[in-house]
Amino acid sequence: MQSHITNPDETYDDEISLADIVAFIVKHLYLIIAFALTGLLLGTGLSWMSLNQWQANADLQVGQIQYAGGGAQPVLIEPVAQTVARVESRSFQDALLKSQNQDPADDTAPLVKLVRKTLTAKAVVGTSLVHLSVRGFTPDQSKALLQASEKMLIAIHAEEADSLLSEFRARLARVDQELTENDVQIKRLNDAIAQRAKAPAAAHGANDALLLGLMSKASQDRQDLMKRKTALEEQLNPNLSFISKPLGDITVSDKPVYPLPVLFAVTGLAIGLLVGLGLGWLRDLRQRGWQT
Repeated sequence: MQSHITNPDETYDDEISLADIVAFIVKHLYLIIAFALTGLLLGTGLSWMSLNQWQANADLQVGQIQYAGGGAQPVLIEPVAQTVARVESRSFQDALLKSQNQDPADDTAPLVKLVRKTLTAKAVVGTSLVHLSVRGFTPDQSKALLQASEKMLIAIHAEEADSLLSEFRARLARVDQELTENDVQIKRLNDAIAQRAKAPAAAHGANDALLLGLMSKASQDRQDLMKRKTALEEQLNPNLSFISKPLGDITVSDKPVYPLPVLFAVTGLAIGLLVGLGLGWLRDLRQRGWQT
């Protein structure tokens, strides 16, 4: 059986050493520098040619409804995840663009493209907050876009909550009416009992027991009505049942968030270096007859 013993001191022509790398860079130094500078200039120029973009940010608290009293937890008008999906849906974007006098069907329009790309919503973990952000070509434009987004969400949630809150108010009005009628009934019974109390003892009888029974029932009805009223007032408490609302003011970036000249310049420089190195490598291959 033939064996092959490798000599530890043996060297190979296809191994690349640090000296080879340095020699390669020195050999193609002008080519590498030329393309690196070209990439740097192109990246910087592209950043100056791009339209500036400002970003607006805000937090929206999703509204909630207190469905039942007695310390029960309120329920959100719309789940936070569903609100996030709504904001990022095309139909919501279309409505937003229309509110800004833009044609949502024209996907080539700069503002249309920008809104579709940058309008985002993120759930704030552990809260009922949704963080909204969008970009515009001016600070005022980005702020107006975000204000319109907030108003649209608030209107949608208000419509969803209005029917339920209106029902609570109607129930409360009926309970108040029943309490008024109950007060009248109790007053009449009190007057009747007071009149019976003035009558001679011989005149007292079954009617007295009937009046006391009616008074007891009327008093119990009043207690039940007061409990219902308290529960409804709790459901309508603005601290427990409310529509969605902004949490704080809209903030707009002090400077454009895009383009970033330094990032463009560094990216152009890196691409230029890679192109220069690649062309130098191809030149060496060609000089060796494309042999490796």
